[in-house]
Amino acid sequence: MRRAARQGLGTVACALALLASVGCASLHHRKTAGQPKCHEPPVSATVRNMPPLRVPPGLDAPDTRNAIKIPPLPEPLVAGAPSVTCLSEPPSFGGQLAPYTGPIHTRDVSSLSWHVNAGAALTMSHTSTFLNSGWTVGGGATYRRKPQSPFALNLDLGYANFNASHTLINLGQQQFHYGIDGGHGDVWSLTAAGKYTVPLTRNVNGYGLLGIGGYHESLNLTETALYGGIICDPWGYCYVVSAPGDIVVVSKSLTKFGWNVGL
Repeated sequence: MRRAARQGLGTVACALALLASVGCASLHHRKTAGQPKCHEPPVSATVRNMPPLRVPPGLDAPDTRNAIKIPPLPEPLVAGAPSVTCLSEPPSFGGQLAPYTGPIHTRDVSSLSWHVNAGAALTMSHTSTFLNSGWTVGGGATYRRKPQSPFALNLDLGYANFNASHTLINLGQQQFHYGIDGGHGDVWSLTAAGKYTVPLTRNVNGYGLLGIGGYHESLNLTETALYGGIICDPWGYCYVVSAPGDIVVVSKSLTKFGWNVGL
């Protein structure tokens, strides 16, 4: 009977001890819930720098060229309040920082732009009977009152060159009785036109032109002949030489105004 009573008292004592430990743990958790999770050693005013290590005789000194140098602290250390979190926990900026999307590059759009062009020049109608298709080069400027406006004023200066066809060469031989074997036609143009631009894709635009221009046309028929001349070398000796070349035997030019239409 006494033995059973002793066992009962021991069980009750163990249960009370266990409840007390759980209660202490709970109270300790509530007490430290708002405290920082990291434990950094406090910095006191008695902290001082230790002298560098001295290497005993007979041993090599460590290589300190790549050692990390701690910069001096410009401000004195101030102890933080107990409610301030440790430095190991970064602050939360919330929505104050926008996500980084890369550097922003703004492109300045000017009202005046320059352009150059080059390509093939195709002859049409009666011109194709006397001149073969040739090539053209040119350039100009485009002015917009507003940079984003589809309307613009377009100025162009161009040059086109065409070789004479066999029909024109035979006609020149019959008319002028020369040994004509070549020729070419030139066209200089200066035009002004209104331009309307339509964006087709992100990188491709379509446009239409309508205006007037001045055109200077010239036509030359040539005959191959030998040129004679004197050539001197750097040492002072001169020689009489001859080389084949083209001599213009027939020439005609015309300047007129006309329409300028483009697409």
